[in-house]
Amino acid sequence: MATNKKADEQLTGFVKILEQIVYSAAELSVLVESDSTAVESAVASVMSLSMDSMISFTFSLTNSSFAACSAARSFSLGPHALPIKEITTRLSNSFFISSLRLSRFVYKSLNEVKRIQPTAGRNIVKESVLNSLKNNHKNQDMAFELPSLDYAYDALEPHIDARTMEIHHSKHHAGYTSKLNDAIAGTDLDGKSIEDILTNLDMSNGAVRNNGGGFWNHSLFWKVMSSNGGGAPSGELADAINAAYGSFDAFKTAFSNAAATQFGSGWAWLCVHAGGKVEVCSTPNQDNPLMPSVSCGGTPILGLDVWEHAYYLNYQNRRPDYISAFFNVINWDEVSARYAANK
Repeated sequence: MATNKKADEQLTGFVKILEQIVYSAAELSVLVESDSTAVESAVASVMSLSMDSMISFTFSLTNSSFAACSAARSFSLGPHALPIKEITTRLSNSFFISSLRLSRFVYKSLNEVKRIQPTAGRNIVKESVLNSLKNNHKNQDMAFELPSLDYAYDALEPHIDARTMEIHHSKHHAGYTSKLNDAIAGTDLDGKSIEDILTNLDMSNGAVRNNGGGFWNHSLFWKVMSSNGGGAPSGELADAINAAYGSFDAFKTAFSNAAATQFGSGWAWLCVHAGGKVEVCSTPNQDNPLMPSVSCGGTPILGLDVWEHAYYLNYQNRRPDYISAFFNVINWDEVSARYAANK
């Protein structure tokens, strides 16, 4: 009995290691795209490795790969910044081969589990690792991903500082993205678009309401800003704003008031209704007008985040100054395109 207990303990530890390796492989593989030549090369090289060599290789590879990811992120924030997509593209071949080797290790390890544990516990071990593989594969295929920015973190300075952008995007938005995926995993919401989730939302579902709203709101927020922004809209959107508010200046006043008077945390919006009418409103927390019976309704085409994390490093308690600065970075071409698509 003691021998079997010891073997079970060893296998339990082994499974935990395997699951961590599976997770690492999933994290690496989301960075890359399929390359048949790389696949053949990776599989051929891994097949020749012994189990001991594979274990040693896996841990050193995982550590070095994540170190490279960290270095890439740091470089993307420096004075010679490159878009993160370009950086990960340069590293894609090595990361792809890495993830293939890790996956091959898991496959070989499953066979090893079956070989060294001929008891009923073998099936439990096998099921645990297979479920880990299945869940990670599903998350790669179906999960929402943090969208990349169309500009560097410092592109909106001096109006919005680089450090705020970095924290806001890589920490806050990333957090909403991860928690949204956790909230919908294994539910009937899994696999649906974020718009479908929000427009048909059960408002009592706090996890999806808060994190789904946070994911969608920020995804819009990044798009409606640009280093070449500012000025005023033109064309149909300008006509709609003038029809609703009398002038662009009057609209700015209405939008600024909505943002400034939103108590606590929340958002200010410019929404378009069916037929082309536009309306300004605000919402608390991460709510937005796509959600059932929230604020003015319609489809948001411009949004301003007035949570303190969006401006406090640079503006402290001077929210009105932050709101005024926002008008210098609005991408009116993007807002106009969204107006045309949703009117």
